[in-house]
Amino acid sequence: MQRGLAAALAEVRSLGFATGLHTAGIYPARLAAVLPLLDWVGFDIKAPFREYASVVGCDAGALARTSLETLLASGVPHEIRCTVPPDFDAAALMRLREDLNRIEISNLTLQECRLPEKQGDCARLSYSV
Repeated sequence: MQRGLAAALAEVRSLGFATGLHTAGIYPARLAAVLPLLDWVGFDIKAPFREYASVVGCDAGALARTSLETLLASGVPHEIRCTVPPDFDAAALMRLREDLNRIEISNLTLQECRLPEKQGDCARLSYSV
């Protein structure tokens, strides 16, 4: 979302540091502009693309898909992950798997949704889709 991100990344790289970005990909053009300045991207998938509105409150699934395809084409190392909400059922996970398989993604990291009453780190596991 930050319009000054490209300049900040360029400055950090000029100092000899590696750069990384965590994103949900709702601004595909902005992501494409900064990909050449990134050494790694953590990309958060919220739901099957057609079901984004039910999770995030707006229909951003097509934007996320465009960003994800752009990321994959860039060759920048990345991790694709999904924080699984308590009501995310097995059928939704299968629909997400189908979406990701269509764009040739075979690895997805699932993170347990941390509810306010729970403490500690998100549970993470690697999952082949």
